[in-house]
Amino acid sequence: MTALLTAGLWWATAPDHSPVVQAVHVLAGWTMVTLGFIDLDVHRLPDRIQLPAFPTLATLLAICSLVEGEWTPFVRALVAGVALFVLYLVLALLPGGGIGFGDVKLAGLLGMLLGWHTWTHVLQGTMATFLIGGVVAVALLALRRKGARDDFAYGPPMLVGAAGAIIVPPLLALL
Repeated sequence: MTALLTAGLWWATAPDHSPVVQAVHVLAGWTMVTLGFIDLDVHRLPDRIQLPAFPTLATLLAICSLVEGEWTPFVRALVAGVALFVLYLVLALLPGGGIGFGDVKLAGLLGMLLGWHTWTHVLQGTMATFLIGGVVAVALLALRRKGARDDFAYGPPMLVGAAGAIIVPPLLALL
């Protein structure tokens, strides 16, 4: 799984970006897989991974912008990270929202990664997350694997939605 995701992220960024950008996406892919499996196992997204990831990702994206000579993606990444963090924070604070604070932090990180690309990536990743999360939740309820009040690991749909927003458009362009 890790190899497939990182290869997809490497490939999707190859045509338009430097090897530095590709390397950052591979590192992000490793982190995504790690967080996804942890969330599936214990329904938590650990702070000891996510909190250091914020300054690390910001620094790496700044290096990407420096290497590519374009700072607009970096600024967009920061704004998108804050925007998704706030969106998920509002969802987490709603009564019965079911979004945990680990998901809020993950949304900020994924917003930064997607925002570095385009606003379209941010929107596609966010919409894909809600679609995938909804389909998985309905399937788990229909199969009676989860009840309406049970915990649901929302991190994996978030991660799949974000990775899909980066990988799928170049695949569709090949068709």
